[in-house]
Amino acid sequence: MKRRFYSIIILVVLFASLVLVLRGSVPEKNATQIDGTSYLESIDSSSIGPQIWSDNLTGQTPWQLLPDNGTQGILTFRNNSLNLTAFFPGSSQYLAVSIYRRPINVSLNGSPIAVATVEASKGIHYGMRFSGVEPGNIPFQAWYESSSLQHRPGQGTDENLTANLALDSYVANGQFPPSNSAITSIKFDIEATPGQTGWFSLILSHIAVLSTQQEPYVAGSASNGLIIHLNNGFTSAQPSNQSLFQVYVGYGIDGTPDLQYRLYLNEGLHTVAEGFDYHVKPVVNYEIAALFPWRVYDFPLVYSNSNGTYISVVATQGSITYFKLDTLLFDYLSQTLTESASVDQNTAQSLFSYYMIFLFVTPITMALLFARSFRDEKETTSNS
Repeated sequence: MKRRFYSIIILVVLFASLVLVLRGSVPEKNATQIDGTSYLESIDSSSIGPQIWSDNLTGQTPWQLLPDNGTQGILTFRNNSLNLTAFFPGSSQYLAVSIYRRPINVSLNGSPIAVATVEASKGIHYGMRFSGVEPGNIPFQAWYESSSLQHRPGQGTDENLTANLALDSYVANGQFPPSNSAITSIKFDIEATPGQTGWFSLILSHIAVLSTQQEPYVAGSASNGLIIHLNNGFTSAQPSNQSLFQVYVGYGIDGTPDLQYRLYLNEGLHTVAEGFDYHVKPVVNYEIAALFPWRVYDFPLVYSNSNGTYISVVATQGSITYFKLDTLLFDYLSQTLTESASVDQNTAQSLFSYYMIFLFVTPITMALLFARSFRDEKETTSNS
């Protein structure tokens, strides 16, 4: 009986020491969770507004042709369409034939959207670019090389292009143009790769600039994005000694059948966290989205000019017709976590050893001690 008692005592000591060792080996992290719905201020809807500029493409406006050396370009107008035909002789370098429309005067106040319908020959590449001036006649570019509007492969059919002029200016220059800046020039080009030769064309059948408007969200109205504003109390509630780890947003959403959207967390013009792409569900319209600081890749197409904190729900395709926020949780940890973090090899080896003891050595030891204890007790009983 005494052997059995001592065996149990040994097991208790083993487990207690193991728990203490493991407890001391893994650093504890303080965590905080904030319910963002407690700080909800308002929800605004962003939608396309009235047209503020267009070109009827009748040849009455000053489009100019600019070919590279060795290339040929012909510019004509027909049936309210601009037709650019270009010949590339074949070269060891990239060649382009461009057309310009200037001057124009489109204010960037109000985040205007440019839309165009273009058909380019298969096998050729093309692009659409905008530039402008800030107050004081300081020039700036409203396009960037990695944009989907640059070096596009021609499809031989109409394609609809959209450019957020203020946002493209921000990406190109690292900051938004100051108030009262304006777009003054539009450019289209078709470009050939080294060795490419032949006649190719670009047909522009529509070009216009539309205003965008933000107003309080009303269920049932179509929008290209929503802005969920948080009040100033949220800024004060955030822990000063912890970093944002993740954001969970639960909501009901519906829209056009082709709706595709993404969520962002912004502090003014700074993107703090970004989510994944989601599609509208055909049966259940409820979704839970996760946003992470390490996933920040771009700036939302729908944003606020305020300095406050907000969540943007941006339709990258289609339109949003219904939205209801249900859950908004912000998780913070005492240190910033990244998608992939380095681990100290000595610590990892120690933890591995502890886990091996916990998973294998301890159970085997327990089985042996219990077996021996009961065997000794059985032998003692038999002898008695």
